[in-house]
Amino acid sequence: MSRKQKNTTLSIATSPSFGLTRREVLILSYLARVEKERVSTIARVVDLPRTTVHFLLKKLERRTLVQRKQVGKHYEWALSPKNLPSPFADTGVAVFQGLENFKRVYDSISNLPNGSRVFVFQGVISAQSALSHISNEFFSKLHQAIKKRKIVTEAVTGEKTLALFEALPTELLESHWGRATIVHVVPDEYAFFDADFFSVQDKLYLLNFSQELAVIISNPAVTHAFHALLGLAVHAGRRVDLNGHIGAILEKRKLNLL
Repeated sequence: MSRKQKNTTLSIATSPSFGLTRREVLILSYLARVEKERVSTIARVVDLPRTTVHFLLKKLERRTLVQRKQVGKHYEWALSPKNLPSPFADTGVAVFQGLENFKRVYDSISNLPNGSRVFVFQGVISAQSALSHISNEFFSKLHQAIKKRKIVTEAVTGEKTLALFEALPTELLESHWGRATIVHVVPDEYAFFDADFFSVQDKLYLLNFSQELAVIISNPAVTHAFHALLGLAVHAGRRVDLNGHIGAILEKRKLNLL
C-alpha cells in the first residue's frame, strides 16, 4: 500500500478541531493501541520515513499530545498522560489500521446478545479482498459463533459476490449454511466498491481490507442515515435465499463425488 493511498483514505476522518494532519492522525491512532514504541517501529507501521515520523512526533510533543520516555539506553514515544481520549473523540470517529483490528470488529459481532441484528452493505471488490486477507478458519469460527447466538444478518451485496460462493471451500460453505441471513442482491454497478459497511446497534463500521483500514463511527444520526440508504438498496435489489443457494452448491458437490 502506498503512502498516498493511506493518507488519502484517512482524510475523511481527520479531526478539524484538533488541526491534525493526516500523517499525525496515523501516528496518534497507532500510539493509541500500544503503550509506547520506538520511532523506527512507528515509522514502519505507519509507512512513513523515520525522519518524517520523528519530526511529526516533536510537533505533537509541543502540543502535549505525546511524550518521550527513556527506556534503558533509548527513547520511546507514548500518548501524553494528559490523555486526550482520541483525536476523533469530539466526532465519535475512530480509525485503526491492521488486520488484527478487523478481527476485533468481527469478534464484537459474534459476541452480541442472542437474537441481535446486524445490517451489512458489502462491496463486490471488498468481498473478494476479504477472502484473501482473512483466513477461512477465522471466518468458519465466526459463522459458528453467529449461528450459536442466533444473530440475524440483513445484507445487501452485488451479483458477483453471490457468484463467489461457487468457489468457496466446502468447509467454509458449510459454516455459512444455516445462518439466519436475509440477503438482497443489487446490480454490481451499485455495489462495485472496496468496503464493507456494518451497522451494529448504534455503531457503524467501515472495513477496507486491501488497505487494512477500519473506521468506527459512534453516532446514531450517521447509523440512521446508513439504514435509510440500505433500505433504498433493498428496494433496488432482489431477495435471495442464501441458505438455499449454498445448499444447492453443497448438494451438487456431493453428487459429483459419487
